[in-house]
Amino acid sequence: MPRRSAGFVAKRPHKKSRGGCFTCKTKKVKCDEGHPSCAYCSLRKLECTYPVDRQREQSAPPDKSLIFEDEIIDFDFNESLDAPLWIVPAVLTSSGQLNATDLKYLHHYKNNVWSAMSLQKTAQVDFIIRDWVPQTCISSEHMLYSILSISAM
Repeated sequence: MPRRSAGFVAKRPHKKSRGGCFTCKTKKVKCDEGHPSCAYCSLRKLECTYPVDRQREQSAPPDKSLIFEDEIIDFDFNESLDAPLWIVPAVLTSSGQLNATDLKYLHHYKNNVWSAMSLQKTAQVDFIIRDWVPQTCISSEHMLYSILSISAM
């Protein structure tokens, strides 16, 4: 004979009342939502007031002063981007991690910081530190944060 578990017991679904009067809500009793006065307020001779009907609120036309229209900007990526040209293609194809501050720090690295990191003043080392490292850090998150933190110092 199969055993029944004493686990989950399903509750009967019910409609939750959200339109009760303020008195019943304050007293935390079930309101029968009778109009003009519910049974609880009528029996106790209390003032019975209901909240404003939500459907009437929602059907009201929206205030024109609160509507924001999206401003469409015609933007030419090749001409009007303030970022250095060596980083533009990577920024446009990145996963969106670069904001204006990140670009500022990368630009600072490319113009100033790289020379302080160069221990050997050869063309190959300069190329790696000045050009290859920033381009690689765009696709490598840990390198990106390393370069950004060094540039921010």
